[in-house]
Amino acid sequence: PYVGEPAKGYIALEAAAEPASIELTGAASVIQSITELKTKPIDISHADESFKKEIPLDLADPSVIPASDPIIVVTIPVQQRLVTKIVENIPIQVWNATSAVSIEPSQISVTIKGPFESLSSKTILDQIYSFIDLKGMEKGVYARHAYVNIPVDLMMTDAVPQVFTVKIE
Repeated sequence: PYVGEPAKGYIALEAAAEPASIELTGAASVIQSITELKTKPIDISHADESFKKEIPLDLADPSVIPASDPIIVVTIPVQQRLVTKIVENIPIQVWNATSAVSIEPSQISVTIKGPFESLSSKTILDQIYSFIDLKGMEKGVYARHAYVNIPVDLMMTDAVPQVFTVKIE
């Protein structure tokens, strides 16, 4: 069992114990009634990375004795919590235009998924931009998708709208 809370934006996953099983000595009826063994509580307060800790077994019945060392090495995986955020009204940039251009609509909203810490950072969010590249395009009206640039540790899960009307004059 865990006590405490990991650092803001982090979660502790299920721990792994080494050894995974242990031999016990005691009355057969007591041993047969045991379905799982627990360790003493593990403090995960302010953890922001995975760690290992030696923890003693927490045997409820003092008549049960471990046949080997009652110390268990527990690996506690801690990772950044993934969150979702909608970034609205990102202006569509025009690249490689050789004449007057209008784009309708002129903005895009995207849904981004990534680590809590990244999506809480204005510096990271300011790196998100969108553009339509008009290289080699002649005068006319076109339906085009916009490209969206997002930082490496983030993932775009949705974009609205998905198609833009581009008028090149």
